[in-house]
Amino acid sequence: MKRIRFIMLGIVAIFSLFSFDMPFATAAKLKGEEFNLIDSKTGYWVIIPEFIGIETVDVYDKNEKLKKMDVILVETPKKHSNNTYPIFEVMAKDEKAHMLESFPHSLYSGTLGGFDVTFSNKSAIYSVPQLNKGNIDRYVENEIFTFDFYIMNAGKEVIFEVYDLNFMFVQPNHAKDVKIVSPSVAKVMVDGKQIEFDAFNIGGNNYFKLRDVAAAVSDSKKGFGIEWDSEKRAVTLLSGQPYKLVGGELETVEQRVSSAAFLSKSSIYVDGKPVELAAYQLGGSNYFKLRDLAEALNFNVGWDPEKKIVSIDTTKEYKQ
Repeated sequence: MKRIRFIMLGIVAIFSLFSFDMPFATAAKLKGEEFNLIDSKTGYWVIIPEFIGIETVDVYDKNEKLKKMDVILVETPKKHSNNTYPIFEVMAKDEKAHMLESFPHSLYSGTLGGFDVTFSNKSAIYSVPQLNKGNIDRYVENEIFTFDFYIMNAGKEVIFEVYDLNFMFVQPNHAKDVKIVSPSVAKVMVDGKQIEFDAFNIGGNNYFKLRDVAAAVSDSKKGFGIEWDSEKRAVTLLSGQPYKLVGGELETVEQRVSSAAFLSKSSIYVDGKPVELAAYQLGGSNYFKLRDLAEALNFNVGWDPEKKIVSIDTTKEYKQ
């Protein structure tokens, strides 16, 4: 049989409005949004539970080369009674569809191994064995997964393929206020020394991980300590106090990728006084607008728009 190859350039190209010209009885096991794969003529479609939307994200490699990527936003899957996390269901009108095979991978972690599943009543549940181990939350937060797959007939000939099916999972309690934010491309100088930060551009402003900033200025006169009260969900910044490393500060990745961000609901205090600072939570960490931190802790911040350089100067006071 002739091999039919479908190479997708984006999720918009993969999906089309779900519809069939003729009534077709299905035995779907999942409930959710339904999308044709390519179009209704292929006879294949997917059912995605807890679908939120489709977003375009930015991916920068180590050479700062930008790639745009479409991702499907869904709520983090719920574990079923069979101890699996079903991500989506593939439905086939094609009588020849016999087996689905996939080699999923993560943008950060790499390949997740291969698996296959046999169609039953023209349905195949897509669930990644690697993600079924333990609590899925520890695997998926701020990751982008690619769930490419192909479908074979009983003779193990490929009859249909889908590529670039990218997913990002969002915790259910954040599904309504999720915001996709792009990584910052600005270089950062701290007291004349270039330091790599994992920063994001939100609304035209640079947001930095709080503990990264604390570590970067810890040897200066503007160093500050951080205390976290988990019961009160309160962050306290202590000016002039030594910062205690907790691990992971100033770590960067080769590929910087857009992430799901949510407004932080933590209370913020500086030297015991409550302050209003805009903060977002990304990957379990609080990110603050750099100028807000500079004002609260009284250090200077500069911006060179031509060279795209952010400068932090702890020897000078904050200026508007």
